[in-house]
Amino acid sequence: GGEDRNPAIAPDGNTVYFLSERKGGSMNVYQMSLKNPKEVKAVTSFKTHPVRFLTVSDNGTLCYGYDGDIYVKKASSDPVKLSVSVKSDSNTEDLATLSVSGGSDNSLSKDGKQVAFINRGEVFVASTEFNTVKQITNTAAAEADVVFSPDGKKLAYATEREGIWNIYTAEM
Repeated sequence: GGEDRNPAIAPDGNTVYFLSERKGGSMNVYQMSLKNPKEVKAVTSFKTHPVRFLTVSDNGTLCYGYDGDIYVKKASSDPVKLSVSVKSDSNTEDLATLSVSGGSDNSLSKDGKQVAFINRGEVFVASTEFNTVKQITNTAAAEADVVFSPDGKKLAYATEREGIWNIYTAEM
């Protein structure tokens, strides 16, 4: 009953988190056990907008986008909306504030300490522990589908340059 997508395996190797439109509602996060796939449990219950871009870290922290914001959720706690502000630390005289709303395509690092996301067509990485954000790309092309490498030292993302979509990497 509804579309299921974006499966993410939890560190226990048995739990699968996924997005679903079950029960005729908006896209939300659900979980199921591989040992008992008929037993499905809702993890979120948002009503007005769909949840998007689900990822899970090595410590089981979920990360997803909802209504243009990025949320993290630990196992038995409520979701926490991340406050993201982008500042340059290269020249304190030229600090700029960039409103991050309507962001898309996020990815949580395996250790849960960083979130990569796309905002206004550019790739950014934010710390979940500190008030820091780093802009990774600054191109005329739009970037999409950002993900961390398994070791967390690189990012991969798609971008359309010269009319062709390709996969690029950036070292952290």
